[in-house]
Amino acid sequence: MPEDVDDTIETLRGLVGLSRRVCAGAHEDDLYGILARDIGRLMAAQGCVIASISHDTNRDTSTRVITPMLPSFGIADVQSRSHAVRLDPGTAMWRLIFDGETIRGDAFEFESGADVAEFFGRGNASETIIVAMRVHSETLGLVMLTGRDAGFADRDLRRAEAYASEAALALENARLFEEEHHVASALQHALLPGPMPTVPGLDVAALYRPAGPSGSVGGDFYDVFDMGDDRYGLLLGDVSGKGPEAAAQTALVRHMTRGLLVREHLPGPVVAELNCAIWRQNAPEEFVTLLFGIYDAATRAITWANAGHPRPLFRTRGQPAHPFGATGRALGILEETDVRIERMRLSAGDVLVWYTDGLSEARRPGGSLLGEEELLRTFEANAERDASEIAEALYRRAIAHGGRLGDDVAMLVIRCHG
Repeated sequence: MPEDVDDTIETLRGLVGLSRRVCAGAHEDDLYGILARDIGRLMAAQGCVIASISHDTNRDTSTRVITPMLPSFGIADVQSRSHAVRLDPGTAMWRLIFDGETIRGDAFEFESGADVAEFFGRGNASETIIVAMRVHSETLGLVMLTGRDAGFADRDLRRAEAYASEAALALENARLFEEEHHVASALQHALLPGPMPTVPGLDVAALYRPAGPSGSVGGDFYDVFDMGDDRYGLLLGDVSGKGPEAAAQTALVRHMTRGLLVREHLPGPVVAELNCAIWRQNAPEEFVTLLFGIYDAATRAITWANAGHPRPLFRTRGQPAHPFGATGRALGILEETDVRIERMRLSAGDVLVWYTDGLSEARRPGGSLLGEEELLRTFEANAERDASEIAEALYRRAIAHGGRLGDDVAMLVIRCHG
């Protein structure tokens, strides 16, 4: 087989391996060492260092700051300290940073006067190449390879450039993921309610788990709040969609619910007002399902409205667990409201479970949904436990069935302890 074909096959194999790093979701700080190891091995180099470079798209800026990112591959004494490099127009360094032109180690110039051998510790500068890691015509970092017995031929430079491009994509994805994760975590923290009030006569537990990575923003929400006069509001809902748009909708519903209680004092009218507001604002395919209830601690009576939401699970001592009540129409679909109002007076030992459909719709890969009947069996088996333990047991059952969540899960477990 011709040498150039062998080289192409070898390069493609290396790119397949590196492409997995693009999708792996590794943390940026961990990715530098992983990429240095992978590229160093693929290039049969003595050593490999990935270096970050200060961000500045201005070609008139005369210096950049280069920082080796540890761990390196094959070089024990690389120091992670920053170095400034000169960028005189037209020089090899300038072309490396702005045009992505691979250079040899002897063209690498530090402002301090140090050479690339110092940068690499014991690396051999005469056998060093520096390759730009570029995405969208911007250099994100540098791949520095050193110490190959046979030196670096032109075909080695092409391979190194291909690997550096793939590594740049992996780093860019990691950075974007970290930025998105930071924003999502802050947004999710702001959207979830603070500590729940102590509700006289009740043990109330809330559980929320997003289907995506930790810190991702989903459309499920809950709230428990003190309305005064021994009355407490309980809210659980599910907004269609995901991401910031769904997060904005959950915030709207939660805060509007509290605001409407200034003039409305029953769940039915509050939910009717919510429906009108959501219907006017949303696109036709956007909707909200929810349960909104008011608990009167003086009488132990709870009244709630169901708008298109899964029926609560209920268990009273001496009877098996069962779904309770009926479901109405989700909010925002039509201007007219169609909700179901339920009332009950709780006795000691009674337990209500409000949940979003991510729980019952946990699905085995290519298989069946968990379903309401299995939830009832799990609930029945754990009904004498504390509210938080019941919530965790139901969640663990969903995970055991599906392996991982396909949708967000939120729960409110309400236990009357007399």
